[in-house]
Amino acid sequence: SLKFSDAVDFCSSVGARLCTQSELTDDEARGTGCGYDGKFVWSSSSCGGGHTVGKGAGSAETGCDADTDGNFVRCCANVLGSCDELGWDPTSFGSSSICGGSMSVATGE
Repeated sequence: SLKFSDAVDFCSSVGARLCTQSELTDDEARGTGCGYDGKFVWSSSSCGGGHTVGKGAGSAETGCDADTDGNFVRCCANVLGSCDELGWDPTSFGSSSICGGSMSVATGE
């Protein structure tokens, strides 16, 4: 798990961003091959004293964690394209299914 600032840096390093809370609760990042559907992951949405975290897989479970807490990371990018077109190595993320579609998702611990 990563602190919030490290999560932001991780997403940026792969040309993406943290998912918003809405994207997480709408299951935009669901089933991306890392088994994080039942884990709390950081979102870019701020809340009192930190940023919101949420679980995927149809769960409405959310929370507000301090930025120094550790949570899992899923990154979103508003792009279409293959992993090759995006310059992403799918083996870095555990699944080639992260590339393509309307929302490409990268994940990190």
